[in-house]
Amino acid sequence: MNKKLLEPIIPRGFQDSYGEALLLEKELIRIIEENFLRYGYSEIKTTPFEFSENIGSFLSDDLNNPMSDIFTFNDKDKKLSLIYDLSAPLSRFVSAQYLKLAFPYKRFQIQRVFRNETSKTGRGRYRSFLQGDFDQIFIGNVPPQANSEICQIIGDTLSRCKIQKDQFKINIFNRKIVEGLLNDLKISDKVQRFKVLRALDKYDRITENFSDLLKKERVDP
Repeated sequence: MNKKLLEPIIPRGFQDSYGEALLLEKELIRIIEENFLRYGYSEIKTTPFEFSENIGSFLSDDLNNPMSDIFTFNDKDKKLSLIYDLSAPLSRFVSAQYLKLAFPYKRFQIQRVFRNETSKTGRGRYRSFLQGDFDQIFIGNVPPQANSEICQIIGDTLSRCKIQKDQFKINIFNRKIVEGLLNDLKISDKVQRFKVLRALDKYDRITENFSDLLKKERVDP
């Protein structure tokens, strides 16, 4: 029987971690976790899989198939998906545990997420990477100091990671302003509104032909 030699390669969009890079990653995570704890945030870890019907997707470039950028698998009579960010798992967690939680609930989470980057544009993005989130969840109105605290934590955390103040800028995005603009422009179609929001999300990364994002079948060079 002929034995096939296995090639020591990894799937596209993934990477191994070792040596100094892995040590640096661990040190950064330690600093970030300690700072979140200093501000009174508690850590959670959620399952890497969620039921597909609960996870949804706002990342897909294919509006006809919103799950195209998500790793999805059949599990008997249910579909399971690897998490693509930490927001959907947080929503599910709070919905399941809200009777046990004290509000405002302040949580942080540093966990690996997965995105099925199969675009023909060759964006060269990783299909798995660490993502860090921290949130304040309120019942009722959110006080202004909550938003200011978030900005303070971001700046403080970056400084503790040895990033100088002139090396970063904190941008504040309020979706209510954009929603108001869309209403003024009488853009009521859900697909059109979705395209505008997606385009704004990419504005900082695209320097040429930004308006093409709002047109049909735009292809990245």
